[in-house]
Amino acid sequence: MNRQIASIVCAAIVALTHATVFAQAPVAVPQGQSQQVRPTSPSSHVAVIDVGYIFKNHVRFKAAMDKMKDEVMAAENALKGDRDRINGLMEQLKGFNVGTPEYKKLEAEIAKGQGDFNVNAQLQKKDFMEREAKVYLQVYTGRRSTCRSIPRSRRPSRSLRVSTQSP
Repeated sequence: MNRQIASIVCAAIVALTHATVFAQAPVAVPQGQSQQVRPTSPSSHVAVIDVGYIFKNHVRFKAAMDKMKDEVMAAENALKGDRDRINGLMEQLKGFNVGTPEYKKLEAEIAKGQGDFNVNAQLQKKDFMEREAKVYLQVYTGRRSTCRSIPRSRRPSRSLRVSTQSP
């Protein structure tokens, strides 16, 4: 598990530079004084990590998203069945005279069915969104813990997260 995350993090490191590169840029120095460049310590490394690449290529993340996609499709099919049942009741309603007890009973059943349908659809949507967020968080925190497992002498002092994926 950690090897997979470590290999993805290593592949996702776009650049590993010294933080003092920015300090070595040309700067106006008073005449007669020399500009000194200090050597960098290993703790001044900066890692640029392509988070989009990690999410795109993480095996467990892709498997979890595919599983969730299948569950969403199954839920949509169930909701479609409920919607078709309600539409069938609405067609039956056209066969009754307005104001009759059968019409009122069927109308109440349709209204209850539509309300239940809307509530269930919203709750399922919320549930799937929360589960998706948890999967993203698990992968992201796994990346962070993998970065922390790098030996201190080689660990970057800063980690910049970028995404090369177009929106």
